[in-house]
Amino acid sequence: MTKKSKNLKCSICKKEIRGPKHPFTEQLLYPEGEYMGNSPYPLCHEKDYKSRCCDMCDSIYVLPARMGYDVFSEDWEKRSEAFRFGMSMWQARLEASKMLYEKGLIK
Repeated sequence: MTKKSKNLKCSICKKEIRGPKHPFTEQLLYPEGEYMGNSPYPLCHEKDYKSRCCDMCDSIYVLPARMGYDVFSEDWEKRSEAFRFGMSMWQARLEASKMLYEKGLIK
């Protein structure tokens, strides 16, 4: 079995998917090339099983789209509402990670 040598690319922002970092040390939690990212559905085709997205795009774009927000709306108010929801999801993800480490539930 060969180990993956490089990380996947986010299908939304096109940056390398590096995976989550330890909330206090900023070290990556997964070895290079082993973090698979998140499914970008519904922002990709329903049967697209190869596309992946990074944690930030998952929080800012994918989760709001799944909740019914129009993340690419021409209407600035609708798009900013989706962005505010996405940023709150990103903040909640970071806070939950810190809490789990502080309580010793994950190392």
